[in-house]
Amino acid sequence: MKYTLGIDIGTSSLGLNVNELDRNNDSKNIFYTADYIFGEPVINNKGKYITKNKEKSSNQLEQRQHERQNRRKKAIYYLAKDIGIKEEDIKDIQFNEDILEIRAKAYKEKISLPKFFAVMVNISKNRGYSGRLKKEDRGLGELFAQTNEKIQEFNAKTIGELKFKLVKEQGSKILSHVKKNNVEGTFFRREQIEEEFDLILQEQLKHYSILKEKTKYPCKNDSEHNLVIYKKLKAIIFFQRPIKWDKDSIGNCNIYENEKVVSRSSILFEKYRALQLLNNLEFTDNTKIDIKDFSKGIDLLNGFKEKSVTKFLKELGYENKTLKNNGNIKDEKIKGLYTNKKLFDTFGEAWERLSLNQKESVIDFLSILSSGDEIELGDLETIYNDYIKFAHKDEKIKEFLELNKDKLSPLSEFDLPKGRATYSLKALKKFIEFFENGVVEGINEPDKTLREIEKIDEPKKTFENLNITNPIVQRAIKETIFEIDKLVKIYGEPYKINIEFTRDIKKSLKQRGEIEAKNNKRYSDKQLIKKELQKYAIKPTSKNIQRYILWQQQKHQCIYTEKTIGLSELTHYELEHIVPESKGGTRVMYNLVLADKEANKDKNNKTPYEYFHDKENWKYIQSYINHLENILKETKDLEVFIEGKNKITLDKEELKKKLKLLNSQKSAFELGKSEFGQRSYSDTSYIAKEVTQLLKDKYPNTKDIVITKGGIVAYLRSMWGLNDILPFVRDKENKPIYDKDRNKISYEDYQNAKKENLFEFDKRCDHRHHAIDAIVISFCSRSLINKLSAFHAKYGYLPRKNPKEFHKGEKELFAEVKNIFDKNSFYTKIQNIMSEIVVWHKPDRYPKGDFFDETIYGKDKEGYFTKRVKVVDFFDGITKVDKAKEKIEKWVANEETKTALLENFEKFKDEKSVKEIVLNLFNYQRKTPIKKIQIKFGKRAPQKFNEKLDKELKNGYAVNSGYSCINIDKNTFNYELIPNHKFLKVKDKNIVQLFANDIIFDKESKQFYKIVSFAQKEIIKAKNITESDNFDSLLKQDKGGRSYKFFGSTSLKNIVLVNSQPDIETIKEKYL
Repeated sequence: MKYTLGIDIGTSSLGLNVNELDRNNDSKNIFYTADYIFGEPVINNKGKYITKNKEKSSNQLEQRQHERQNRRKKAIYYLAKDIGIKEEDIKDIQFNEDILEIRAKAYKEKISLPKFFAVMVNISKNRGYSGRLKKEDRGLGELFAQTNEKIQEFNAKTIGELKFKLVKEQGSKILSHVKKNNVEGTFFRREQIEEEFDLILQEQLKHYSILKEKTKYPCKNDSEHNLVIYKKLKAIIFFQRPIKWDKDSIGNCNIYENEKVVSRSSILFEKYRALQLLNNLEFTDNTKIDIKDFSKGIDLLNGFKEKSVTKFLKELGYENKTLKNNGNIKDEKIKGLYTNKKLFDTFGEAWERLSLNQKESVIDFLSILSSGDEIELGDLETIYNDYIKFAHKDEKIKEFLELNKDKLSPLSEFDLPKGRATYSLKALKKFIEFFENGVVEGINEPDKTLREIEKIDEPKKTFENLNITNPIVQRAIKETIFEIDKLVKIYGEPYKINIEFTRDIKKSLKQRGEIEAKNNKRYSDKQLIKKELQKYAIKPTSKNIQRYILWQQQKHQCIYTEKTIGLSELTHYELEHIVPESKGGTRVMYNLVLADKEANKDKNNKTPYEYFHDKENWKYIQSYINHLENILKETKDLEVFIEGKNKITLDKEELKKKLKLLNSQKSAFELGKSEFGQRSYSDTSYIAKEVTQLLKDKYPNTKDIVITKGGIVAYLRSMWGLNDILPFVRDKENKPIYDKDRNKISYEDYQNAKKENLFEFDKRCDHRHHAIDAIVISFCSRSLINKLSAFHAKYGYLPRKNPKEFHKGEKELFAEVKNIFDKNSFYTKIQNIMSEIVVWHKPDRYPKGDFFDETIYGKDKEGYFTKRVKVVDFFDGITKVDKAKEKIEKWVANEETKTALLENFEKFKDEKSVKEIVLNLFNYQRKTPIKKIQIKFGKRAPQKFNEKLDKELKNGYAVNSGYSCINIDKNTFNYELIPNHKFLKVKDKNIVQLFANDIIFDKESKQFYKIVSFAQKEIIKAKNITESDNFDSLLKQDKGGRSYKFFGSTSLKNIVLVNSQPDIETIKEKYL
């Protein structure tokens, strides 16, 4: 079958649509549509996104560090045997004596040998921070300084003495930066611990000559030097494997496969980047920079980290020219040639004496230092030795590195970029030759040109050699390929493939976290604004919320007349576009102001500057510009108090963009194209290019692969009336409809509001919007996309039904868009598809959440709610021993723990305070330190589970029940909820194991659901498969069971587990 495949790729979703083609290769029938949700390979850790692999690696690193600490401890015990010291004697001192007090004295007086080895074990647990501090570690440096201040304040000669004095002074309130053992909390340096070790050893060697003897049990790799016991001891505690550079971790050149890629700070790479920019810049009159001026352009950029594009063009002699689309230059800054100057400033004349190749080798070396997390000065030589083998040994480079060892630092400390380019030095030299020989067209496709010259075959693109490191993009592409392969097995290779990437997929994890935090703040601000509007009987629509924000931005005044606007008058003023929609402006907040209707009418299709700059009203606009400039200087000025302590925060980035638009003297047409232009209507990103090549190589029989862009897809979806599909379908299914501000609205209100353009349906509440986009994408031919992109590039907007004036070809292009299909039959077909489609969620089949979540509420044998807490938190605020014992009796759940606590309180009853007793519990005195305990939970007394539990407890239990899965016997329907810590994969064929995120079918309601969580009372909580997780907080259980569905013990027999996508069709045939 000949078909077009439309694909909508999101960060965790995939929409697919197959259009059958006729003899003319036009779409004649929607043959297959699918919607697929998969988990992102990242987790949101307190607002910061990290990859699951990184979290796993972090956990593995922590485990390895723990294992190494245990090995050091065992090695010390083993060494002690040499001189007849038993391990039990050392442990007895560790657990039954104050080891810090012993350690504090060890550098100045004789201690027993068992105590000496106990001190060595204590030191080995926390050896101090040994890494090189980076710029982002300034906070860590401040904490090191604080520790040094404490050393002076307490007159302590060693870290051990400081710890002891702090514990003695502050009891259980030990300073966190001294107590903790992880890297972030180890706020003293390795050299400080080594100094303490040397002082202790110096004192004890006076009394124990046996420590100078050779060990009887040398290790296989021990040198003669390390056979002496005290030297062996130092090696055990402080030996650090040097960090080595792995040359295989550096990628190979795209063209010369045996050559390694250069650093992004490479001198040649900077020059190549600048030349490519000069060659690509194009002006609105379709002229370009003369190749004769390239050399001057390079000279102007030399020595600068970046330069304003306006200033650069003026210096180059092109000040009267206007760039097309701002030259696609981010923030209007051109990157300069900075590395050579920066390193000359650091190394002086020695740097200039190096050849270009030698300089590149040094930069490469500094780049290697940037790739390590912790580089010690002692590691430089080791890394260098390994590096120099690869760099073809050069005595001059070696001499340079040795002479400047004290100045060597990672690139980031020189304020130079980290990371690698995609080409080798050999390739870059060839590219630069293109310019020097006047072959500028070769640089537009450098890989292709160079391969033709060198007669090198282009390697086939595979998933494994994609130049994409973003884990979200990798996962999305992998899932896409997997789904296409399944279709290929059934229908053969597609004739055409059309793809759109969601804009979020290209964002880094850091950007994703920042955007989510901003969106959450924006949402909470809107909730406050809604309440404020309702006080004045103003309907809290999206437009009225925008009016309110602009009203606050504009000091309650009209921007064009400075008329004071009362809050109750808000709806009488218009949302005015700085750059008119007819000239390409969009409805983003930074392009909107609140304006008087008459003034807005007079302004018509011009920018504020175009219409008002020579009129008296310009002073009002200038006053607002000054206001914006002032509030942008102070973060606190962006905060606007609404009522009492409630406040909203004005968006700083939006205000900066608005200021730029108001200050611009460009025409509305030029601004429309430059600020709102091609970014939304063409995709030339590296991701698009990489994926296109991958699909071409993997599916060679596919005739065309087209990358569409969100702006065109959104336009076509609107033109074809598809924005109304989901509201209609959701209304028929009795599911809520939300506007962009997450207000729940009825379908009738939606229909009425749509006519007045008051509401815009938020498609993100329903996963099926991916399938609708895939349908639109599948109808996007290359010809249509090129026509629409060209029209938008020329006129700043896309064809409309009734514009004030038609541009050339607009009517014809509009008609072509509208006549692609028969609207009525097509519309009905998609409605039916959306009603019948089953959104597939890729199952995890593994416990959800932490195995030992300390916030969960579980039940003990007697039915009491229990949770784990830190001992210090449990006793916080208690000063009397009797009160502490009463609390133990009443609240501690585990009887063994309760007995141990009471025994210790009795044992240390002569201590001055509860703090000191608690300190003894978890610091140094017990064999098994008590740090956390299981306590009963309740308001005034421990509570058992019942129907009348207070809301906080009940909700907490429902949400945090701590169950990983449910095991159901498929013959008897008996079930068992499995807590996280008891989870095991079952092998019994009669047991069905259900996890959170599994898809199930309910035979009674004839609906598919996704499992959300498990609880004791409502065994399984599930929700409809169409509902997005982003709207969970707004979903309510309704009588129709359309949002959340609860399955109790009697309804488990109605559940069918959907193991895979093919099961969906089987279930449909059997039950629907």
